[in-house]
Amino acid sequence: MNAGTGLTGNELYPRFSDAEYDRRYHAVREAMLQNNLDAILVSGTRGSSEVHYLSNYLAQSPCWLLFPREGAPTVFIHFFNSSTKIGFPFECAHDIPPSVYNGSS
Repeated sequence: MNAGTGLTGNELYPRFSDAEYDRRYHAVREAMLQNNLDAILVSGTRGSSEVHYLSNYLAQSPCWLLFPREGAPTVFIHFFNSSTKIGFPFECAHDIPPSVYNGSS
């Protein structure tokens, strides 16, 4: 491999398209509207797909996704080496900082 080439960014962490996330958001928000829910709280653990489905965040530790019917969702991540929880609001799945995946945030 030549210097400066290789997997980086989206190639290193493949993700669904913005259109796919728009479709998922719309479907979930439609179900929330039909059930008169203002928000849902989705819990995830290492290897689970629940939070990943709406955020593109692959859980490495306990995490929670607060998904409102209107507005931007927020993912809360617990790092085992930290006594605090870190929350990342995002407009779209690609807005979660890449450093979150390696715990350097």
